Amino acid sequence: QIDLSYNTIEATGSKNIFGGETVKVSVVAKNELGSNEGTGTFAIPVWKPCGPLAPVLNFGNDGLNWAEASYTYTKSGIVMLRGRVKNTGGSTVADICNLPEGYRPDWHFIFRSYTDVKPAYGEVWPNGRVYVSYANNGFATLDGISYIPAGSSYTWNNFSLTSGWVPWESSGANPYAPPRYAIDSEGRTHIQIMMNPGTTNDNTVIASIPNAAIAQMPYYHIPAASWDISYNSVNVIGLTPNDAKTALEVRAKGGSSNWRQFHFMGYTGGGGNAYSGDPWTSLSLLNGYNYGYNYSLPQYKKASDNVVTLRGLIYLPSTFPDGTAIATLPDANCPDRAMLFPVNSNNSTGLINVTPSNGTTCRIQYAVTIGTGALALDGINWRAK
Repeated sequence: QIDLSYNTIEATGSKNIFGGETVKVSVVAKNELGSNEGTGTFAIPVWKPCGPLAPVLNFGNDGLNWAEASYTYTKSGIVMLRGRVKNTGGSTVADICNLPEGYRPDWHFIFRSYTDVKPAYGEVWPNGRVYVSYANNGFATLDGISYIPAGSSYTWNNFSLTSGWVPWESSGANPYAPPRYAIDSEGRTHIQIMMNPGTTNDNTVIASIPNAAIAQMPYYHIPAASWDISYNSVNVIGLTPNDAKTALEVRAKGGSSNWRQFHFMGYTGGGGNAYSGDPWTSLSLLNGYNYGYNYSLPQYKKASDNVVTLRGLIYLPSTFPDGTAIATLPDANCPDRAMLFPVNSNNSTGLINVTPSNGTTCRIQYAVTIGTGALALDGINWRAK
């Protein structure tokens, strides 16, 4: 409420409002004859456009109504990006937009992307620059990029690497963060590591984070970014508790000797094991079935900040073509636009999209042909409509 003093014509006030909220403003005007009150209600947009900068264009609608390049800020204090764009300039590096202050990370980080039929990577800098590499004359996706912005009250905790792995340290105006993790108000774990490899044998421990509270989940397979995109296997990182569930381990999954960035947001604690006690909802699979062992079940969870998280390792008994449905979700858990996510498929690159369909459900489906073997949904996040 803004209370105007005698003979005041206008006044201003400010308050941080999260996207998607409805704000009611009440103004009381007074003079010596009395007072009068007026009210107004305003809906705050959920997403704000982020560019794109020429020659990059929003992908548009090819029948699936793709999200435009945009950003949002959740009530838990997380910045999320989304959008499918296309580069019309021919350069391998495509600048997409510049984020304003308040939506920028405190350190430079690299994210996994996808362009046409091959993996790629993009970057978000502390100065707000967002771009994708290897996007020459093709599309790229920003979907799934989520991070804690600079100035947040969340506490970051640093940890060490092992097995010959070392942090990638850079100088200049946009350095990389040291290996670190934080826990947000929804109980999600955030992990950032920019590193040069040591021993890359499957399941070699890269780091052990000594916090039992975040080591209570099944084995996750998370896509990671790498310079050497010709080695699809380098783009997979394992995340699992140690045997005693007293530490969260980051594990190698093979690959080359080039750098890789592991950037994760998801639930790793407080949920028992893969098969009991978790406050998750099971996905009803339309194709494929649960992989089993100690891997995550196909499930989803919606937090109070409206962010939906997937997990699960699915076994595919045969090759599935582009467009084959994996599962459906109720409408309240769906994004309002089609979204595209890089995933781990047989320790290489896969791609799925999440597509609103008939107003009652949305489809999770393959966006490229995927062969027989395993498909991981671990670490996929989006903001529901």
